[in-house]
Amino acid sequence: MVVGRIIGWLVLFLAIIAEGSDLWGWYDTGRYAVATLGEIWGRIDRESLLALSALLQRPGGGWGSVPIMLLSLPGAPTLAILGLLIIGAFRRRNRRRR
Repeated sequence: MVVGRIIGWLVLFLAIIAEGSDLWGWYDTGRYAVATLGEIWGRIDRESLLALSALLQRPGGGWGSVPIMLLSLPGAPTLAILGLLIIGAFRRRNRRRR
């Protein structure tokens, strides 16, 4: 249970970093551009993103347009929601002591 909460907090921290990057770009260029999940993944590990792309382009590989739709979602809000869901799923349960 503790590992799940740690993963949730790390995903939430990644969402904060992604939003900070978006805001820094806004400060730097004067234009607010929201990074997608695909862009964030590409910044972290481009090789694995390219491997997924190659897998999806193979005939019979992948799930159609679902991964492309997921990778085009706005990064910071999606990661924040995912982190909060993970933290909530692994929250401490109140146990009655006898």
